[in-house]
Amino acid sequence: MQHYCRLALLSIGIVLGVAGRANADPSRSDFSPPMRAQAREAISKVRGHLDAKMLDLPSARFRDVRAVLTFKDARGPIICGYVNGKNRMGAYVGWKPFAGFGSGVFLDDDGTGVGLAEDMCRNPHAVDTFDYTPLIAQR
Repeated sequence: MQHYCRLALLSIGIVLGVAGRANADPSRSDFSPPMRAQAREAISKVRGHLDAKMLDLPSARFRDVRAVLTFKDARGPIICGYVNGKNRMGAYVGWKPFAGFGSGVFLDDDGTGVGLAEDMCRNPHAVDTFDYTPLIAQR
């Protein structure tokens, strides 16, 4: 029964997420230069939090890393993206969404809440079009 409830919630979330992105203009950035500076600071903090949660962060691969504001008067950006890390056997486990900010990071499927990272990053108030993937992937 729980499986069906999760599947139904996931389906609703996907539909709402796609509908919310339909009118978005990916070439437009809503971030000012000071907000971009905050995003760069948040990247280093998020990397530290990911280092504490993941088994082998230096081998992790990142993609689609961006900064978002969840509401108009947010104190700072949330760093959203996908990470593919290794398990204890040394094999990559697949792309997992993450959402991080100054005080922590959420990885989906790590026991902190199913889909929490995607929920935090879905339908933001503002999106920075800058690709932060190279910054977070620096070794």
